[in-house]
Amino acid sequence: MSKNICPKRLGELAEVCLLLHAMTLGFSVSRPYGDSDPFDFIFYWPPTGRLTRIQVKSTRFPGPHHFIVDLRRRYKGAHQYSASNVDFILAYAVPRDAWYVIPIGEVTGARNFRLCPDFPGIRSWTAAYRDAWDLLK
Repeated sequence: MSKNICPKRLGELAEVCLLLHAMTLGFSVSRPYGDSDPFDFIFYWPPTGRLTRIQVKSTRFPGPHHFIVDLRRRYKGAHQYSASNVDFILAYAVPRDAWYVIPIGEVTGARNFRLCPDFPGIRSWTAAYRDAWDLLK
């Protein structure tokens, strides 16, 4: 993706990428009307009937060994994400086409976290969540 894409558009493109990926994995995906909810999608897994609230976050500029995922909500009077309003953060490292399925309990209270798709040997708690789609089932 172009570096000239604004953050809002990048997030929209990441959501489209997620929609395609999730549906190919067999999830049914719903989107709430408007953008004032703390989650972007609701995933439904037909075999179990499970409904899961998903917040999508994307990142595109790597640091020396990692990508930073910003968890601040961009909405007036917004509060942090928590288990009362989101079940999972799905983080996308755009240049690496790498998805991370992060349970909200792992990041509650954090302002950001790091993804290390290029260096799996680096001690990063997020490595266990790369492509962990089974957590949503």
